[in-house]
Amino acid sequence: MSVVEEAWKTLGAEHRTETGWHLRRIHPGAACEILAGIHRPDGAPGLIVEVEASLVPPSIRIPKSAGFRVDTVLLGHSHTGRVRFALSLAHVAYSAVFAVLCTDTADVAASQADAQSALSAFIGRLHVWQAFMARHGPDGLSETAMIGLMGELHVLADHLAPLIGIERALAAWAGPRGEPNDFSLAAGYLEIKTTARQSPESIAISNAAQLDIARGRILLGHLRFRQVPEGATLPELVERVRSRLADEAPAAIAEFAALLLAAGYVDAHSENYVLHLEPDGLQLFEVTADFPHIAPGDLRAGVRDCSYTIDLGACASWAVPGSTLASLAGPAHG
Repeated sequence: MSVVEEAWKTLGAEHRTETGWHLRRIHPGAACEILAGIHRPDGAPGLIVEVEASLVPPSIRIPKSAGFRVDTVLLGHSHTGRVRFALSLAHVAYSAVFAVLCTDTADVAASQADAQSALSAFIGRLHVWQAFMARHGPDGLSETAMIGLMGELHVLADHLAPLIGIERALAAWAGPRGEPNDFSLAAGYLEIKTTARQSPESIAISNAAQLDIARGRILLGHLRFRQVPEGATLPELVERVRSRLADEAPAAIAEFAALLLAAGYVDAHSENYVLHLEPDGLQLFEVTADFPHIAPGDLRAGVRDCSYTIDLGACASWAVPGSTLASLAGPAHG
């Protein structure tokens, strides 16, 4: 149980009924005031961050979501008082994720060296959560998205980490950072398409930039999973990567958590991910000018982007051996 949830439990046991926020300080060593709270009379849980009014930038953008809301209250006088940012649950369907959200944003704020940075980190992380809730809703990843994430984690842990080390492999994981390809490596890019169908016939390309070799060398990987009882679930695969990071690169665990969140994964949804999958081969294709693909230069005037599918059988002439990945990844880790 996190410190936020412990505070909620303690406050709930007090059975206080006065209207307003009932608060308990958490992270006492933080550069700003961070408090967990329960609002009465509705009983909504929440998190409070307070800073001096002079530290709040005029251009601050307060996020809003179907799952949470942020109310700002000035305590005292403008420029001399304090501003309270009250994060509260907006819909009961998001209750499980909201506990994770509050713990995550409180930890991020508490890790900063000064109050202004703490507020910026808190609001910035809420914007990440806003995007998460807009894309995935209260139940987490769709089955297609879950399989795609499992494919990326498998390639990260079992194909790239042996070549360049787990920390560099994590740093190369570019998809959750908003880049066109799943991995950005020393000598180019790796795009992974994952299927769990018994006989996949095509692979989907999300946008024209994914296979745009004007950006650099690109390998397209097709990873096939088989559904078998002895296969791993997504939470098991996540835990395997976490354990390896704990052993080899503990400083990168927080970055892994942030990338998982950007990819749509939180532990609160782990019970939803019950599919057991086992990898059944990674095919690699070298994307060249005559590879079957659409690049931005192929789009007609007025067409901003497109998504399309490629016949998997048509890619055979561009197949390359698995050892090609080493040349793309760069020098081996020391």
